[in-house]
Amino acid sequence: MEKAKKKDVSLNSSKQLFAKETEEEVGEFKKGLVLLHKQYKEEGPSAPGTNLDDGLRLIDYYKERIL
Repeated sequence: MEKAKKKDVSLNSSKQLFAKETEEEVGEFKKGLVLLHKQYKEEGPSAPGTNLDDGLRLIDYYKERIL
């Protein structure tokens, strides 16, 4: 039990670094997702003036971007 506690304490700096990096990655992912959502609303398959063929192509395009 004591050995496990020492190991946990020794890993604190690694845990903090990992948490910080993960938080930054989540922030970047969120920014990208906000931009993609804006683009989808403005230019996506349901945008005004989009015909059926273009709409189908855009659905595939956004599926690839999301997945």
